[in-house]
Amino acid sequence: MILIRKDSIYIYFQVLNPLYLHYKLGWDEEFKSVKANTTLASAIQIEDPVWIDRAVYALKKLDGNVEEVTKEELMDAMAQVDSTGMFICPHTGVALVALIKLRNKGVIGPTERTVVVSTAHGLKFT
Repeated sequence: MILIRKDSIYIYFQVLNPLYLHYKLGWDEEFKSVKANTTLASAIQIEDPVWIDRAVYALKKLDGNVEEVTKEELMDAMAQVDSTGMFICPHTGVALVALIKLRNKGVIGPTERTVVVSTAHGLKFT
């Protein structure tokens, strides 16, 4: 799940977050794949990404960010959006949580335009 901006931001769901763990270690240690657990965001269950070298290169080159989203954060965000009458898929919820986190950290400024692309309708996951 990628949030579209000028710089590179990758977002991972906590139950399956190999790139996030690699990022948190400062890229110093060798990349390690992880075993996938069942998750609400099934389309982003990537245990051993084939594009890891390209992702790390882009993140370093663009001074990008990697965020992690917990199941609780995902559920809260989806419920909040549902209360507006919109029904989003879990993958869009992951990107939305990351947007909120990056805004709260000041990575995304209060007047910056940022797009969260909804990749599917929530009914697809019911």
